[in-house]
Amino acid sequence: MNFPAVLFPVLGDRMVIAIIGIVHVLVSHGMAVGGSLFIVLLEYKSIREKNQMLNEAAYHMARWFFILTTAVGALTGVGIWFSTQIFSPVGIGSLLRLFFWVWFIEWGVFVAELSLVSIYYLTWRVMKPEKHLRVGVAYILVSLMTLFAIVGILGFQMTPGKWLETRSFWPAFFNVTYLPQSFSRMALAAMLACAFNLLIFSFMRHRFRDIRGEFLRFCGRYLLFVTPVYLFATFAYYQVLPERASQFMPVALMTLRLTQYASFSQIFFLFVAGFLFLTGLILFATRRSYGVLSVAPFILLTIGTAQFERVREFSRKPYVIEEYMYSNGIRKREAPYLSSTGVLKYYTWAQKQAGPRGAPASKGHAVFIIECSVCHTYRGMNGIFNKGPIIGTKEAAIQFLDNMQFTYPYMPPFIGTQDEKEALAEFLAEGIGGG
Repeated sequence: MNFPAVLFPVLGDRMVIAIIGIVHVLVSHGMAVGGSLFIVLLEYKSIREKNQMLNEAAYHMARWFFILTTAVGALTGVGIWFSTQIFSPVGIGSLLRLFFWVWFIEWGVFVAELSLVSIYYLTWRVMKPEKHLRVGVAYILVSLMTLFAIVGILGFQMTPGKWLETRSFWPAFFNVTYLPQSFSRMALAAMLACAFNLLIFSFMRHRFRDIRGEFLRFCGRYLLFVTPVYLFATFAYYQVLPERASQFMPVALMTLRLTQYASFSQIFFLFVAGFLFLTGLILFATRRSYGVLSVAPFILLTIGTAQFERVREFSRKPYVIEEYMYSNGIRKREAPYLSSTGVLKYYTWAQKQAGPRGAPASKGHAVFIIECSVCHTYRGMNGIFNKGPIIGTKEAAIQFLDNMQFTYPYMPPFIGTQDEKEALAEFLAEGIGGG
C-alpha cells in the first residue's frame, strides 16, 4: 500500500495513461492485429491474380505498418507499463499477481510478433510468395494471441464474476465480457486497418493509378464484412456490462455537465458504423473514394476508438477492479478497518510528500494524495481547487465527503477517520480560497 505518489501536473495521472493507451490501441489494433490481416489478404489476392502492381502496393503499405508497429506500438506498450506502475502501483500489482503468466506469455508472443513483422516485411522481395504468405499467416495468428491475452485482463477489471468468491484464475480470465469484447476489438482492428490503408494509399494514388479501382473495391468488400460484425459484437458487449456501468454511460459518453447530450454521442457511434458500411458500399460499387472517403474513415475511427476506451474505463468506476479495489488503490474489504484506524498511519510516503507534519492542511494534503490524486489534479484537468461551488468551505467539503458515494457514485467513498476527513476538508477549502 505504501508507495510514493507521482502527481502529473495539469493533465493529471489518468489523462497521461489515457493518451498513451489510446495511441497504443490505434497502432496495436489498426496496424498489428488488423493490419496483419489486411496486408496478408491483399498480398494473397495479388498472388492469386498474378497482379504484380497490387503486390507492390501492398509492400509499400506494409512498410508503414512495419515502422509504426515496431516503433510507436512497442514504445507505447512499454509506456503503458511505465505509467500504470508509477500512477497505480497497487492496482497493477494486484493484476500482476493474478495474471503473471498471461502477461509473461503475452510478452513472449509480443517479441515473436515483432520478429515476424520484421521477417514479413524485410523478406517480401526475396522469399518465395507461398512461403512468404505462410509467414504472414503466422504473423496474423501471433497478433491475435496478444489481443486475446489482453482482452481477458481488461474484461476482468469490470466483470470479475465468480473470481470474487473462488479466487480462481479461469473464471477471472474467461469472464462474461471476454467473447463479445474479443470480437468487437477484432472487428475494430480490421476497420482501423482499412482506414489506415485508405489514407496511405491516397498518398500513392498516382504511382498506383492502374490498380486504384481494384484496391478500392477490395477495401469496400472488406468494410462490408467487418462493419456489421463490429456493430453486433459491440452491442453484445454492452449488454453484459454490470447495471451500474450502464447507469454511468451518459457521463462516460460526455461529461457530467453534458449528460443531457449523451444521446448525441450514442448517435455518433451508430453514425460511424453506418458511415463505414456506406463507405464500403460506395467503394465496392463505384471503385472511387471521392477524396473524402480516403480520410474520413481514419478520422471517425480515431475519435470513435478514443470514445470507446473512455467509456470502458469510466464505466468501471469507482473501481479499478470491480467490487474488489477502488480506483485509488484501496481494497474494498479494507475500507471499514481503515475508517476506524485512519489511513495516514499506513501511508508514510504521502505524509512526506505533503509537507511538514502537524498542520491540518498538511495532513489533509496527505489524505488528498492517498485518496484523490489518481483522478484529480490541483488546478489542471479535473482540478480539485476548481470546484469552489461544491467544496468552497470546510463545512461544504465535509458535507460533500459524507455523501459523495451517493451523489457522485463513480467516486470512491471517503475512507478514514473523522479527524482525517476534517483535515482533508480544510485542505480543500484553503486551496480553493487561496486560488
